[in-house]
Amino acid sequence: MDAVAAWPQDIVLSRRGLRMGFEIERKFLLRNDRWRKLAARKLTIRQAYLSSNGRNSIRVRIRNDETATLTVK
Repeated sequence: MDAVAAWPQDIVLSRRGLRMGFEIERKFLLRNDRWRKLAARKLTIRQAYLSSNGRNSIRVRIRNDETATLTVK
């Protein structure tokens, strides 16, 4: 795959030519727990997928049992 073609602006998602951002999830392995003392607050997040078919997904995230966000991708 050409590296340039992987950029979000190059991905066309509809026949109308509308473009949408492309999410890339990155994970990093940390060597120790020193980052913990830099954390300003603690946040509990629960997440569930309500629907997912490979191209589209509907996700709900609940933060600290107070607020929820529904994401449609």
